[in-house]
Amino acid sequence: DQYGFVVIANVFTPKQCSETISDIWNVVESFAEQSIRNDENLWDAQWWRRTGHEQVGLLGNASLWTRQIILNRQTPALHTAFATVLGTRKLLTNHDRYALFRPAQMHSERGTVTNLHLDMNPWIYLQGRHYILVYDL
Repeated sequence: DQYGFVVIANVFTPKQCSETISDIWNVVESFAEQSIRNDENLWDAQWWRRTGHEQVGLLGNASLWTRQIILNRQTPALHTAFATVLGTRKLLTNHDRYALFRPAQMHSERGTVTNLHLDMNPWIYLQGRHYILVYDL
């Protein structure tokens, strides 16, 4: 109720989590063109701006196709979790990218915009219009 999201435990194994965290940092560093994961002093706007959309936390400007992202999408426990919450095994998803937010409590300049960001409208997709729409409310 406080933050507006739900955490479902044990969807990914500890190994999958570790590999995903490493993959996220690999993506960040590929954009920043420098190793920055272990030095928070480098998480300033100069380096972070290279990673994508710093004000919304999105990495890159297009869908990412790393091995780990694809493996995560195919995890049976992830499908089961969403099917249980939504009450159907017929799920529609899109392929997107990672989001990563820098700690902002001690650095107000790292804050992100307040918005609801959707990369796809499932109702339009179901009508057969398969182009990409981006909504920021």
